[in-house]
Amino acid sequence: SLRNRQFHEHQFSTGPTGTAKTAEQYFVTHMIGEPLFAMTLDEQTPMSEFHGGFLKDPATGEWNFLSGILGRAMMYDPTGLLRQPGGRLTAAEVRRHPQIGATLLVNEGNASPVLESINPALDDGVLSLSDGHHSAVAGAGFHVAVTINPVGDGYLGYPLTGALRSRAQTVEHAGDIPEDELAEILLDQLTGVTRHL
Repeated sequence: SLRNRQFHEHQFSTGPTGTAKTAEQYFVTHMIGEPLFAMTLDEQTPMSEFHGGFLKDPATGEWNFLSGILGRAMMYDPTGLLRQPGGRLTAAEVRRHPQIGATLLVNEGNASPVLESINPALDDGVLSLSDGHHSAVAGAGFHVAVTINPVGDGYLGYPLTGALRSRAQTVEHAGDIPEDELAEILLDQLTGVTRHL
């Protein structure tokens, strides 16, 4: 939600399917103009898709490390600050820079145990990548939003650990909200103006 962005809090949105958890994140990032990286987890999601892995270049036959969606969102840099020659930023400077980092939306966050590996990125903003030689440092613009369906009633998800839950604000989505009502609520949050529905 907008409140979580204002206070630089990561967010876990929990609730049944169809309660606008994902729509809220797309709407808020669009309205405030934030970049968004999104992925949906399932039981087969490989760690390499999340953290990165080695891929073989078909032209050269060489193996190169490609950062996963988590590292790309942490260090999203549309202005090129991280690529300027001779202008290397320290990790502390990256962590404070508001133009570095993007929102990472993870749908079905409890559908795979992969999500638990996000702890270091949420804790201290540094993630050692799986190649063993690189790390990603989260810029001040990095924000994580995770949608979570409740375990039970036919949904066999992975329960999140207390350690992971403690690193984000949890927002409960109680039930179905009509799309026009959701738009009004979100506009109220964005503008601070209360409208009568």
